[in-house]
Amino acid sequence: MNFDELQKQWNNQSSDDVQINKKSLHKTKSIIDKINNNLKNEFIFWIFCMLFLIIVPYIESYKIVGTSAFFYYFILFQIGICSLTYYRKFYLFNKSTKENDSYKSKENVLKMYYDLKFAVETYRSSCYFLIPQSVAIFFIVFSYGKSEEYFYQLINFRETLITNPTLIIGILVIGIIAIAFLIIFTEWMIKHYYGKYLKQLKDLLNEFDS
Repeated sequence: MNFDELQKQWNNQSSDDVQINKKSLHKTKSIIDKINNNLKNEFIFWIFCMLFLIIVPYIESYKIVGTSAFFYYFILFQIGICSLTYYRKFYLFNKSTKENDSYKSKENVLKMYYDLKFAVETYRSSCYFLIPQSVAIFFIVFSYGKSEEYFYQLINFRETLITNPTLIIGILVIGIIAIAFLIIFTEWMIKHYYGKYLKQLKDLLNEFDS
């Protein structure tokens, strides 16, 4: 549907509907297009990341074999399934914006706003849920074949704390830094790619009433 068709549909609404001028219509369409473009780019990037993570155990220098490889792929499978859950929400949002009456009224735009808001909240929840799995993947990859050894030492925490406190402190420090980085990165991603457009869409909806 081209811009003129959208304008015609909007102008043909009954007098009880909110009348939207051409400038507001163009701004709405522009915001939604940017969101959908970000969704597309992020999904493509996610596919490349997953493909890369799948082949990581085959890189000899990381020494991911045996039990470590099993847990690595098990965790990666969890990440993939969880990621597809929120990408499905985004896909449904993208699909809804392609419908003929998507921009027909303020109510439809308001529905898109809440659909996107729900998708973004699902995205945030899933990302926080995946933080432990992401740290575990990081731990397996960068332990260079010693993940099982480190894991058993962590299980025997008290004994390791006495015999090798440096290991415990090192793992805790790296773990805290990794978690903090993932939280900050997640919030930045949400704000940069979706949050600011949600705010713009909300501000535009408020303009419809003015």
